[in-house]
Amino acid sequence: MKNIINLMIKSVLVCMLMICAIAQATEQNGGVSLSRTRVVFLSTDSGQSIAINNHGQRTYLIKSTVTHTPEGQESAPFIVTPPLFRLEANSRNILRILPQNTQGLPNDRESVFYLSTFMVPASQKPDASTAESMSARVSVGLQNIIKLFYRPTELSMTPEQAEKALLFTQLGNQVQVKNPTPYYQTFAQLTLDGTLVNVRDSVSMIAPFSQVSYPVKGVVHQAQWSVINDYGGSSPAYQAVVQKGGGV
Repeated sequence: MKNIINLMIKSVLVCMLMICAIAQATEQNGGVSLSRTRVVFLSTDSGQSIAINNHGQRTYLIKSTVTHTPEGQESAPFIVTPPLFRLEANSRNILRILPQNTQGLPNDRESVFYLSTFMVPASQKPDASTAESMSARVSVGLQNIIKLFYRPTELSMTPEQAEKALLFTQLGNQVQVKNPTPYYQTFAQLTLDGTLVNVRDSVSMIAPFSQVSYPVKGVVHQAQWSVINDYGGSSPAYQAVVQKGGGV
């Protein structure tokens, strides 16, 4: 019970850090932010809307796309409208995400895509009396990327049931985490026998029906974790016994 309480306290701290990170990212992005940190697109949805807010004093040219990978250019089966627009200072606009040929996506598990919003600050009009008016000007773009999960509506379990269904097995000097669910599971926090695992620098998201492994020292007995929920917050804290496999 004490371990669960400690993990719950740590989960709250993680949520606070996430909020601070979002605020810091907003400041670094010149005051431009999205209203959500992730999008869950149900197979029955005709579209999803997300607000983009400009809290700063500059005007931006906004370009938005959905891609298969964070850094990729390959278009996903979604379009964003408007794909390109001008966002004035201290204003907001609504991005509308629409499905395109999603019939080929798996119906027994989630699929993940990435909503990329590229922001180029508008150049200030140069003084005609200066040499700057005769030279080329370059604006440095900023980019905001969030995950978009496409979710079939008839999956075998609920997201809440999936959160606590992870399986842990020690194989030699590694602990394998298996995700037997149809949902992507992203750790908000993971500890093994009370030792915090730095999932951000390794792998934090586990695809449906797959597994990842984390290096450990010695024999591990218990895992404690929380995952990021549909709203970008942290789930309740869960715990499980680490099963022993070969080499332990």
